[in-house]
Amino acid sequence: MDLCIAPPKGRPAVRPSGQHLLETDPELGLARGGQTAMLQNMPDSVALPFRRQSSQAVEVKRIPLHQRLAISASQNVQQAAGSTQEVTSNISGVSEAAGTTGKAADQMLDATETLSHQSESLRGQVENFLAGIRAA
Repeated sequence: MDLCIAPPKGRPAVRPSGQHLLETDPELGLARGGQTAMLQNMPDSVALPFRRQSSQAVEVKRIPLHQRLAISASQNVQQAAGSTQEVTSNISGVSEAAGTTGKAADQMLDATETLSHQSESLRGQVENFLAGIRAA
């Protein structure tokens, strides 16, 4: 099937697709024909994933552009929502860890104050003991 559009007089023919490349460039034509022939000669177990991928690509191309953009936008919104939930969860975890750290710091402060009082008490008792020995 020739895809040429009849040109105005004096202008070259214009082809609406890349078909002219396959006709004029032997490497491209060979490459495309070579892939098709290769897939046809492969066992089904090997070629099936390639055939499926190719048919899925054709199906995607059949979806109008505005629908593909809407689907893409919807997927981006879903991905952003998932990321937002993950960030919220991480913030909750950090907040919980900060609370736990604050409680541990309070306990450490209480223990330090108790130790300081015990140390002062012990110092007083040692001074009294030494004073008693010196007096004797």
